[in-house]
Amino acid sequence: MHLARVIKENRIKVGLTQKQLAKKLGYKTVVFISRLENGQYGIIPSKVKKLAKALGISPEHIAQARVNDFEEKYYRDARI
Repeated sequence: MHLARVIKENRIKVGLTQKQLAKKLGYKTVVFISRLENGQYGIIPSKVKKLAKALGISPEHIAQARVNDFEEKYYRDARI
């Protein structure tokens, strides 16, 4: 599963708004969360544990989603 989908689905599952999640991660606005959920941004390593805790998932789940995103991009670019 891709990082954007993991974040959005788990945020909704635990009942957080984008604003609440942003606050838990130390952001003042929802822009970063919105862009994460749209696949425009990735999560920086220093925020992975906080994000995982807020979403009730393991940091490894987030790491695997990042790997999946990278692999898809790598294989897509390799076919071009």
